[in-house]
Amino acid sequence: MYSQLIVMVLARKEDPDKVWRILERSHGGQLFKLIDVVLVHRDSAGIASFQMYWQEYVSLINHHSRLASLFAEAIFGISKVEGHLRLAEAGLDPQFLQDVVQALKPDSSAYVIHVPRESQIDAGRYVEILGRLNGDLYHTTFRQQVEEALLKQEG
Repeated sequence: MYSQLIVMVLARKEDPDKVWRILERSHGGQLFKLIDVVLVHRDSAGIASFQMYWQEYVSLINHHSRLASLFAEAIFGISKVEGHLRLAEAGLDPQFLQDVVQALKPDSSAYVIHVPRESQIDAGRYVEILGRLNGDLYHTTFRQQVEEALLKQEG
C-alpha cells in the first residue's frame, strides 16, 4: 500500500482561506483529517512559514500528526536542499519535488496534504475537489520508506 502527498499551490492571496473553508467542510464530512494538512506561505523575500490545524487530543507521538509538517519543512524549509536529498534518497519522486518548489513563488501559498497508507480516504477525492479550484495541483505516491526516513531524521 502506498501513502500519497498532494500539494496545491495558490498564487492569489485570497485563495488559501477559500481552500481552507472547503477543506473544513470536507473534514466535517469525514473526507480527511485536518491534522494531515499544512498551509505554507512564502513571503515576498522567499521565506516560508507554516501553519497547521491543531487539536489538543492529537498526540505528537502519533507519526500521522507529524508527517504533514515534516514533509512541508523538508520540501519548503530553510534546509530544503538537504530535505529534498533525503526525500529523494528515500524514494520520493525528485521531479515532483522540483516542480512543487518551482511553483511556490514569493507571495504565494501551498497546501501540503499527506494521505497515510492506512487511511480509508480516497486520495482521488482530494484531487477531484482541489482540481476544481484555482491553483496548481501536484500529486505523488510513495512507499513507507519515505515516511521512515523523515521520522528517523526528526529523531
